[in-house]
Amino acid sequence: MAPDGSVRIPRVFFDADVLVAGSASTSGASHALLRTCGATILHGLCSAGVVTEARRTIVEKIPSALPQLDAMVAECLTVVPNPKEEDLQPYSGWAALDDLPHFVAATMNDCGFFVTFNRRHYYPKAGRPSIILPSQLLLRLRRSVAEMLFTGET
Repeated sequence: MAPDGSVRIPRVFFDADVLVAGSASTSGASHALLRTCGATILHGLCSAGVVTEARRTIVEKIPSALPQLDAMVAECLTVVPNPKEEDLQPYSGWAALDDLPHFVAATMNDCGFFVTFNRRHYYPKAGRPSIILPSQLLLRLRRSVAEMLFTGET
C-alpha cells in the first residue's frame, strides 16, 4: 500500500513471446498473467514494437490466434510508444540489440517486472526491471495473495 493509503498496482511489461503464448493457449501462465492484468490486479504494459512483433509471429505461425491477440492487447494491456533512438543509448549493452527497445520501454515506464521467455537476451546492470519467466511471476503472485489472505493483512 502506498503511504497515502492507495493501492499501488505493480507495473509489468510483457515481451512479444509472452503475448504470443498467452494468445495461442488459454491454459498457461502467460494467459493467466495477461488476464490478471485485465482484472487490474497487475498493470500490464507492452510497447507498440512488441505488439508488431507478436502480430508478425502469430500471422506466420498461428494465424487463427490473431483475434485472441488483438483482444488480449485491447482488454488487458496499455500499449506505450517505442522509445526514441536517443533513449536507447544510455542502455547500450543491457539487452540484445533487437530487444533493447523493449527493455528501454519497460524501464522508461517504471515497470518492476519484464516478463519474457528469452531471459538470456536481457542483462540489466541495475535491479529494475526484474527479468522473469511468466511461470515465476505467476507463482510470486499466488504466494503474495495466499500470504495476504492467510495472515489477515488487508
